[in-house]
Amino acid sequence: MGFAGGTYLDDVLDISNVAIVQAYQKQHLGELLLKTWFNTFTTQTTVLLEVRAGNQGAKRLYQRLGFETYRKRQAYYNHPVEDAVLMMLQLPIKSKE
Repeated sequence: MGFAGGTYLDDVLDISNVAIVQAYQKQHLGELLLKTWFNTFTTQTTVLLEVRAGNQGAKRLYQRLGFETYRKRQAYYNHPVEDAVLMMLQLPIKSKE
């Protein structure tokens, strides 16, 4: 139904892809997928991603998860030309109970 991918290095997760099959979109599966993935990190982790400025659905998802915009790249994407919004989230340290 979907997937997420990225690179994890030195306590930084750089998300490269998040996708949900169109027939399953708008069911909060992307949110569930990312929350489940984020819960696997046992140390404080910085999560970075970029999203097209016009991708309102994805931006709403990331904002619900606590991501904040920290920068924009003008005319970063082609076909069509569009800005990139760079977002960041700091995952908390998990308690060892």
